[in-house]
Amino acid sequence: MGGITGESAALEGFGAFEVEGEWLTFRGLGEERVPELVSELVHRGGRVYAVEPRQETLEDRFLELLKESDK
Repeated sequence: MGGITGESAALEGFGAFEVEGEWLTFRGLGEERVPELVSELVHRGGRVYAVEPRQETLEDRFLELLKESDK
């Protein structure tokens, strides 16, 4: 998230997100809010190269819950 100013507080308004290197992953963000999110990222100095909508499968969620329970 380097280069994006005031990032966390503004982006939390879009819901829970994770940062992995230069990738941001938002969970539960409705597709109607994607343009607003992209606009906010660009406004704050971010550069958006791709937006990849993804539907989390039950298997993905189950594996995530297993990882969380191991912590």
